[in-house]
Parts: sequence; structure tokens; C-alpha cells
Amino acid sequence: MTDLRTTSYHRTLDPVENLKIKVRLAKIADKNVPLIEETLYITEENRNRRSLLPKPEVAIVEWQQKIFSPSEVLQFKTLSGNPSPLERRYHEQVHKLAAKAKSREARVMSAGRTRGARKHIFTYVQEDDFLPKDLHSPTVTTSPWEHPSRLVDGVLGFEPIENNENNPEILVYRRKTPSRHAQPAKHRLVESGIHPKTHRETSDFVSKDPVHVQRPLLDAAFTEMHIMAYLHVEDSAPSLEIGRTGPLYEGVEKRLCTIKAYDNGLISFTPALQSRRAPKSAYRFTLGDDTYEFTIKNASEAITEADEEHEWKIFQEFYKQWVLFPADLVGTEFTAVPKLFGHRVNVMGEIVSARGFHGNGLYVRYMIDIPEGWKDETPLQILSSYTQVARSTYDEETVSYEARFGYPIDIQLMANRYDRIAQWPRIYFHIANVDWWGRHTTQGYGYAILPKTPGCHDLEIPTWRPFGSYLTRMRSFFIGGSADLEDLSYMAIPNGTSGNRLNKYGFQTESSGVLRVRLNIVHQAEV
Repeated sequence: MTDLRTTSYHRTLDPVENLKIKVRLAKIADKNVPLIEETLYITEENRNRRSLLPKPEVAIVEWQQKIFSPSEVLQFKTLSGNPSPLERRYHEQVHKLAAKAKSREARVMSAGRTRGARKHIFTYVQEDDFLPKDLHSPTVTTSPWEHPSRLVDGVLGFEPIENNENNPEILVYRRKTPSRHAQPAKHRLVESGIHPKTHRETSDFVSKDPVHVQRPLLDAAFTEMHIMAYLHVEDSAPSLEIGRTGPLYEGVEKRLCTIKAYDNGLISFTPALQSRRAPKSAYRFTLGDDTYEFTIKNASEAITEADEEHEWKIFQEFYKQWVLFPADLVGTEFTAVPKLFGHRVNVMGEIVSARGFHGNGLYVRYMIDIPEGWKDETPLQILSSYTQVARSTYDEETVSYEARFGYPIDIQLMANRYDRIAQWPRIYFHIANVDWWGRHTTQGYGYAILPKTPGCHDLEIPTWRPFGSYLTRMRSFFIGGSADLEDLSYMAIPNGTSGNRLNKYGFQTESSGVLRVRLNIVHQAEV
């Protein structure tokens, strides 16, 4: 005899709809037939008495298969005034089963009562309103005399319907309010451990559900079903009528097994599913003077090795397709993560405005200077470009004329070794003006080193321009043209410069306006 308080957990990759459970229920003793363990000698009389016990009942239950109890057959024999869709479906199923002359449903429906009904295995599925009281109203202590208060019962939807005359503390409970899909369970005894006829306390053969003790499964979504036994115990005590109207119900419902299927592929059985290593083990419980044994085994069809190998190939192919599916949705336009020590810098910015420059037709030319150890990954490889021509307007806040551009800049650079970067890229700017005659004159030069920190950077770059002689300035005013730099890198460190010193003595310049640039920088590297 195995422990009824254990719970077994099983992991499966197959759909839970393929689950089949074989349940065998047998009465092994009553008030006339004692248990074999309690008899000192196995006599012929004992053998004859044991032959009088009813035959064991065997049922193969599929996942979420609805099997009606005798009480449910009578309940769904007729429909209520405002039946739910579930009640209509159960009503049709009951009458369809009762159409077979030798079926149990036909015998119960013709008798109009459950008296004389044999032990019967039935189920409560997810749609039913079955609510095991020991799962939803646990006690605080281990005392057998502790019961939930009436406040707890009211919150959980229970109400007492019968008191035990010998012990007023023991109550029989039923549903207080109907669920959305089911009729009020006026005939149903929610597991209270009380025999409906003898009022004797029976053994609580299913313990507090261990599933709810497991912390990882507290918030996991699951679907459950209960395999039940509808039992009838012969006794001379008067029968108990439950409900306001209707026939007598002399049966007691006992829960044999609770099955929960979680969304993560975990399936739990309470009590535990019996393994193939112990085929002779059985669970045992007592109702009054009757003793029952039952077994719970897996009856699902076993897969062959060839089918299993074929299934794994299909699963691997499906997994590959499942991995590629998000990639197809996202696309392949995203750049890959840089290799080890690689560092990618994405620059998305704009040339905002130019302030304090002469002329009414300003434009800006910019150029990206990529030092050694960097490479360009810009899609169009545009490292130099011109803005549009902008007219200057007077700004009262800055008390100066300002030309607004809003010209976008998009740069993608890659450093091969981040730990060996000697210089960061620079951006050179050349601000010029074009007049009505199409003459171009330089208004200023300036540069900025790309910020080394990611984020948004608002830069104001001061500029300068070469200061020529009087003759050069007069020629620029009347004829056009100006002194320009042949190499824009001369603003910082000219190309080809070697040594530790740089001398620009003698090069005369004058201050010009201010160029405003906004940069948004993103760094990408393998951590």
C-alpha cells in the first residue's frame, strides 16, 4: 500500500491531449468480509465471502474526458429555466448515453434515483464547478478538529448544510453560489470527510495538495481534472436528503486522483502516478465499514523507437524553423555584433545652425577624418558633403544673425581594437557664403573630436578664418574669392605631420562665428 500524500511530477513534450490514465477500483472488505491482513487463517468460508464482493471496475480516462456520475445523470436529465451552454451540452450527452438500453445512464435515469447504483468512476473536468475543499481552504494547524471559520467559507463560496449530531464541530459543505457554467451543486458533497448516511468521519485520503507548496508553481497557469469515485455503502441508517427538492441521493463522492497540466509542459498527479517498477502497489482508503483499493497507471500508447526517432527529427526541424521565424520578421538589415575587442560607433546628428557670420547665403561643408585603426561602415560611404544654402535671420535672444540648416549626419565607424585606439575621429567644418553674383567666400573653419561617451551631445564649435592683407581683403570684397585652406586637416594636425612638436607660427587668423552641431552617439561592443 503506497502513500496517498505524495505528488509525482512528469515532464513531457507531447500534447497533453494524448494522455490516458487507467484506473482500477475494487472493494476489498466490508462489514461482512474482513481484510486478509486481519484474518489469522484463510478458510474456505473467507474465500466464499470474498467472492461475494463486487467485481473491480476498470476505466481508461482520457485528458478532459467527461464521465458522468449517477447524481449528474439525474441533474442533467432535465434543463433548468435558464440553462447555460455547458448545461445544454451535458443534457444532450446524458440523453445520448441513456439511449443505450444497457448503459448505466439508462438504468439510473429509468430508476430516477441513485439507490442501488454500483461503484462508479467518473470525472470532473476544467469546465465543471468542482471545488475540493481541502485544496482551497487549508487549515492552520494539524489538529483533526480544526475547521475553517464561516467567514472563510463565505469568501470561498461554501455553506454548511448538515451538522453532525454527535459532534457539532464537523460540518458537511456544499457550493453556496453557482459557477458561470454549472448548476448549483445542491446534491454534491464537497470533500468534507463525512459519509452522507452514517455521518461518520471518513479518512481524508488525499492530503493538502503539494503542488501549491512548490514556490515555482504558485503563479504558473494550469488546467486540471479530477478522477472521482461514486460509492454506495450499505447501512441501516436513514438516508440523507441533500437539496431543497428532488430525489434522494445516497452516494458519496471520493476523489481518487487530481491531474494538473501546466503551460510549461509539467504534469502533476496527486496521489502519485504508479510506476512500472511497482506494478502491485495500490492505494487504499476506507468509507465507513468498507475498504477500497485503487491503482493509477499510465495507459497512453507507447511510441516505437522508429517513430520516436522520426518525431525527434521533426521536432529538430520545427525548432530550426522556429528560430528562423523571428529572424525573418526582424530582417537581416541589422549589423552583427562586433568581434572581440571590436568597437562600433554610430553617429546620428545634424548641423543645426550657424551664428555670427557675414553674408546672407551661408552653407557648410563637412568632412570626416578617420585615423589609423578605424574603418568606415557607412552604407553609402559618404564622408564629406555640403548643406543647403540658408538665409540668415535676426535672433533677438543671441542679438545676432543666425542661419538654420537642420542638415542630418549619419556615420558608422568601426575600431578593430578598442584597447589600442590612439586617436578618435574628427569632423572638419568649412563655413562659406555665396552672394547674388555667385561668388563664394570663406567665413570660417572649425572642427570637433567625436565625443568618447555615448548619448546626446550639443556642441557649439567656435570658428576662425585666415586674416589676409589689405590687398587680399579688397580683392575679396570687389571681385570675390578668399584665402582658403588646401587641406582641411590643417585645422588640427595636418596630414603627414611627424614628431612631437607642431609649429604654426606666422599663420594669421581672426575669430568668426559659432557653428552649432547636435550629435547622438551609440556604442556597440561585445561585453
